[in-house]
Amino acid sequence: NGPSTGVTSEIQATTFRLTFLLSTPELADRLTLSVALPYVRKRVFSQLGTLQSDLRPEGIADMVLYARYQFFSQPSFGSTFQIAGIGGVKLPTGATDLTDSGSGIQVTPSLQPGSGSVDYIMGLAASKGFGRMSLFGESTYSFTTEGKADYRMGNLFSYRLGTRFRLSAPVALLGEVSGEFAEQDAQKGTPVLGTGGHTIFAAVGLDIGLGERASILLLFQQPISQQLDGVQVKTDYSLLLNCAFYYSR
Repeated sequence: NGPSTGVTSEIQATTFRLTFLLSTPELADRLTLSVALPYVRKRVFSQLGTLQSDLRPEGIADMVLYARYQFFSQPSFGSTFQIAGIGGVKLPTGATDLTDSGSGIQVTPSLQPGSGSVDYIMGLAASKGFGRMSLFGESTYSFTTEGKADYRMGNLFSYRLGTRFRLSAPVALLGEVSGEFAEQDAQKGTPVLGTGGHTIFAAVGLDIGLGERASILLLFQQPISQQLDGVQVKTDYSLLLNCAFYYSR
């Protein structure tokens, strides 16, 4: 919210992410290949004086293909400390030309389901177990390229640190702190004002196993800090639902 400008803005985002995890033990028993295809629905409400706007863009977002390779594993204190490398590519499968049904105005690029660009991802992940509890951390950096209309989203650094506590055999409780630091967007090489910034989330969720080859993760994210550049729509909350299916030999 921005009381000094008289503008009230909020965004509510719900993401459904269907992820297929394909292991290849015949090539390398520490390698996992994955495909993530999200469906995104957002709501953006803003008010300036007596003028109101209520946008609800939704649709299939960009597909992500990535590989995870565990290159370090060290037993200690009754469990194993593991570190893995992450590399991937994001493909422009999401829509980039949605318009508001009421006004007919095209939704701004940052609120479209897709980016229209091919982006590259690299990062690290680590985990350590302590009986029924485990700690995990992950950081990734996305190198973006130009998409539709010569528009390029800013490079994105993401990180998360959390804990997982097993309540029962199939159910675990999750708690984490995560963040996203985005550089400014650019159009035709010129920085776009009102883009970029740093957002920190606190999240709680449930991870429910459905046998050995499927699981459901429900995660509620609440921003605890939003340091955004210029005037931007701030995140109210995010609800993430991930459905994962695993393939193994």
